[in-house]
Amino acid sequence: MNKKIRLIYILWNSYNGSSILSYLIGSSPKVNFIWETKHFNRIQREKETECTCGKNQFDCEYRKPLYEKNYKNIWRPGIYFKLIIFFQILIWINFSKNKKKKSDLTKLFQNTQKIYNNYDGYILDSSKSAWRLSQLVQQQDLDIKVVYIQRDFKNNVASFVGHGINFFKSIMIYKSNHFTIDRFLKTSHIEHLKIEYKDFCENTSKTAEDLWKYLDLDYKNYLDMLKTKEFHVLTGNSGTRSQLIKGFENIKYDDKWKKVLKNRQQKIVKILD
Repeated sequence: MNKKIRLIYILWNSYNGSSILSYLIGSSPKVNFIWETKHFNRIQREKETECTCGKNQFDCEYRKPLYEKNYKNIWRPGIYFKLIIFFQILIWINFSKNKKKKSDLTKLFQNTQKIYNNYDGYILDSSKSAWRLSQLVQQQDLDIKVVYIQRDFKNNVASFVGHGINFFKSIMIYKSNHFTIDRFLKTSHIEHLKIEYKDFCENTSKTAEDLWKYLDLDYKNYLDMLKTKEFHVLTGNSGTRSQLIKGFENIKYDDKWKKVLKNRQQKIVKILD
């Protein structure tokens, strides 16, 4: 009987600190960080995308074999599918009970194991999507560890706004994702480690210790590991990517909301929080 593929899955919103958390987790030599599988289709059409190693993604020795083995379209849910999943979450459907045969995603992870000869370690997918996770938990060949990073309402909304997303749309994204993810985790009884973004930044050593216990991976020297490991990531927070390319220094708490949100917007967020 084949061993299950050990997968670490990052869950929550965009612009929530998941980039730096993913790098910390991926700094372990036992973790293959393949980035966000939800973007595999799109990113392969962008010929000029540069990897954090400094090479074009198609010249990168780490990413090139991934594309050669997995160039087939990788599933990504559309609006209709998301509505169905949302309705199922509302009526308390337990997704983890409905085990299916292998999907394209399972095959991608199997190929990743072969490419990097890492059958005892983890594969890290930082897609964050609950819709994608709802399908992954149904794959019988996957052993999934979910790391759920949550950023406070005000900061996450500010981060959305800072990236050019409308203020009220940012609120809707946060509130809908918060409801959907919390309900999904409860209905499917998925084991997960919850990390608060602020605690992670201000007491990173404690987060590293929690990750160590949850994943059984040694993160005692996480700063040295972040400084020395070469990552092969294509997108994410530009500041974090810059640190990895130039040389990692430290993990900082981002409080840019103080400058991004106007006084009126801060008052609205305070009322809705």
